[in-house]
Parts: sequence; C-alpha cells; structure tokens
Amino acid sequence: MLYIHIKLKIMKKLSAIILFSLFALTANAQIEKGKVQVSGSFNISSIEVNGIETNRFDLTPQAGYFLSDNISLGVVLGYQSAGNSNAKDKLFSFGVFSRFYKPIADRFYFFAQPQIAFGTGETAAEADISAFSIGIRPGFSYFLSDKISMDMSVQGFNYENREEGANERTFTGFSLNPNTVNVGVSFLF
Repeated sequence: MLYIHIKLKIMKKLSAIILFSLFALTANAQIEKGKVQVSGSFNISSIEVNGIETNRFDLTPQAGYFLSDNISLGVVLGYQSAGNSNAKDKLFSFGVFSRFYKPIADRFYFFAQPQIAFGTGETAAEADISAFSIGIRPGFSYFLSDKISMDMSVQGFNYENREEGANERTFTGFSLNPNTVNVGVSFLF
C-alpha cells in the first residue's frame, strides 16, 4: 500500500512538471505570410469484418509556404499500405494542397485543406494501381509554441478514381468517421 501511495505522489509531481513545461512553451501562433510549414500525419487502423482483419497504414509528409496570413500552398507525399499479414496493397502518391486557417481561440485554429493527388502502386495480386483523388480535409491545429502545432484532421469530402489492373473503382463521399482521423505535428520556420 505504501508503494502505491509513493508512486501516486511521484506521478502527481511529474504531471505537474510536464504541464508547467507545456505552458512555458506556449506563445501566440505565427502563421503569417512568408513562413514555411513542414508537417506530417499518419493513420493506423485495423478493421475486422466477418473474421477477416484488415490493417491500414498511411504516412503523409507535407510542406507548405504561407502566401498570406492564414493561407498556405504546398506539396504532399504519401505512402499507403492496406491488407492483412499475407497480402497488402501499396500506393505511393504526390499532390498539392492549400490550407486555410480560421482562429477559434488563442493558439487554437480550425482549418480546411483542399487537396489534389495522383498515385501509383501495386495490389497484393501484383496488379498495377493508378489513382486520382481530390478532396477537402477539415481539421484543427493547436499551437504548443509559435513554431510547433499538433494537428488533427478527418477525411471530410473525398472523390477518388482508382484503377487496379482491369478493374476501375470510384469512391465519392463525406466522412467524419474516427477511422479516417489523421494526427500530426507541424513545424513553422
């Protein structure tokens, strides 16, 4: 019992130190004309349907330049892997985006990110994949300091045309599903 009590006291002190450190880092966000933003996001999900588990991994680094206060234009790269432990589809993509920020509170912003991308890859059955997508991702940014923010976005509206070998599929939709959440970190220079 004494061990648990001592451990709780240490955890409380450690939590207070971490919280104080985060507040010490905070300052007004500096998303203004001429700044460069480098960020990345990832998505890891696992869905089981009828006893078959499908895993998905997305990695999306991007860089943007602020054309004016709260508006940036940039490029985005992507890697996507989806499937099970035996076979996975893999897709590499390249695109351009713009991001429009709207302040909600001090250091807290809503953003909309229209984006267009092209992709190429291979299915688990070794068929070629060709993809085109256009969409708008809504999200939120919280600036931990004037140079670092935590970003969270969802898929929002998306149109995708995808050819896999002789098969062609088109997806259109709007999603705020938690399975489409991307979490990332942005750095401003």
